[in-house]
Amino acid sequence: KWIEHNIGADAFYFGVRMSVCLTISSLFVLVQAPSDKHHFPEGMWVLITVLFVCWFPTLDAASVLEKSIQRLIGTLIGASLGLLCGFVSIFFADRFGVHAQAISIVVQLAIVSFSACSYAVKKKFLPRYNYSVILLILTYAICLMPFYSVVPNWRRSIFRIVNVIIGCFLGVGLSMVVFPRPTVSIIQDKISKQIELAGEVSEAVLHTAADVFADKTYEKIVLDDEILVAPPGLQVGLLRSVRTRMPTARRTWKQEPQSLLGHDKVLEKYEAATKEYRATISQLGMLQYDPFNIGRPNDLLGKFRTETANTLARAMRIQTTVVLIDGIVRNDPKHKFSSEQLELLGSVGTLIRRMLAVPLDTEASDTAAQKLTEDLVTMRRMIVDLSATVSSEPSLPSVIPEHSLERGIRDSRVDLAGLGMYGSTSSLQSLSESQFECVDCDKNGSGSPKHVQGSHAGSLLFLQLAEHLTLRSVRLYASWKQMEGIHASAEHLTEDSVRGKVEMMRADSVMSSEVL
Repeated sequence: KWIEHNIGADAFYFGVRMSVCLTISSLFVLVQAPSDKHHFPEGMWVLITVLFVCWFPTLDAASVLEKSIQRLIGTLIGASLGLLCGFVSIFFADRFGVHAQAISIVVQLAIVSFSACSYAVKKKFLPRYNYSVILLILTYAICLMPFYSVVPNWRRSIFRIVNVIIGCFLGVGLSMVVFPRPTVSIIQDKISKQIELAGEVSEAVLHTAADVFADKTYEKIVLDDEILVAPPGLQVGLLRSVRTRMPTARRTWKQEPQSLLGHDKVLEKYEAATKEYRATISQLGMLQYDPFNIGRPNDLLGKFRTETANTLARAMRIQTTVVLIDGIVRNDPKHKFSSEQLELLGSVGTLIRRMLAVPLDTEASDTAAQKLTEDLVTMRRMIVDLSATVSSEPSLPSVIPEHSLERGIRDSRVDLAGLGMYGSTSSLQSLSESQFECVDCDKNGSGSPKHVQGSHAGSLLFLQLAEHLTLRSVRLYASWKQMEGIHASAEHLTEDSVRGKVEMMRADSVMSSEVL
């Protein structure tokens, strides 16, 4: 507990792994005295290689193995080309002198570097084999340059290559021994983080929207003077709606201890989810290198990869929907919402966060999903009623009337041909304020036409988006549970296969003892 609170479990495990790996690799340098003629040559390259291939704070052995394979590919190809070009340079030195050798080395270095880089870009190798290309050019230069000396020390290059290979194998072996983590487990943690962010950002945007709209809600009232003057035989009590501020006591979403309010919170969660999305996508490619997947059927790994991709895509769809809703709340906060509708938005946001809570508690999440389904029925009924209200309006004005648009364009025209020098005082004074004034514009800060603010159509669209967000959250929860089931099956299958191999080994040993 002290380590996790003060250092962090992942940081502690990563520090221990790197300490063990570097200490063991340093023995290739320190195991013998420097004065010993037969000490291990170029042993420092073992330590350097282990440092680079093991530097993965995620602690997964698959990333170390994949990077070691890339380093081996780049090292072997670069070393082969470097030694070949080095012996060619010796040929030029013997025939034409040292200056010819220098020119040949420069030309060969330019040709190989250009060919490797251009071919990698053309074949689109860089995104996947970027490390191999870098190591190819580096190893090529390391092996080529020692040939340009009085006594060509090309054996030194051979020792470096051998030590790089030793470092790769040593790094992979130590990463599988010192606090190893399966790639499946790391992907599962990243997906859990994505789901948690999806629940938190959904709650944040719906609570923020409800809090913004609650400052000016629409409540239906009956005017007393209309009741008194109502003619006999007519319906008494004409319904009117007025804007009022929703009391703080009725804003139940603020009573949640984990409630997040504010547009900045929404954007913070979105940025964190985007960053985690890229990291998870890159981690999916490591499944084929994971040594812990030995014994797992390929079809099971394929199902896990498919469900992970589906879950990740659904989580990101929630993020894009949230960004759209947040933009509506920021730019047009005046909608016709009743207090019941706002209470429903707050309740839906809380239930989404509880349903997508991490770690997965099936009972609590299923309870939240059941209540969320009931709220979806209520929201659908509100949408139907509001749709009927919008369709029954006698005249629904267009968003931008044609006459207003033409007049706004005509009034905002500026004859730039008559302006003087750019930035002069006379030019600025010639532009009157009326030329920049927007026609039919709300001057209270929102910048939207008055006739589209506070309309039932805007509220209908917002409720439909909230319903869409809720349905996507429910689908994400179902995909998450399915992915967790596949992961549990894979773990159970691996344990069974390992247990079966142990039993077979025991049976073989008993049979061998009986034969003896």
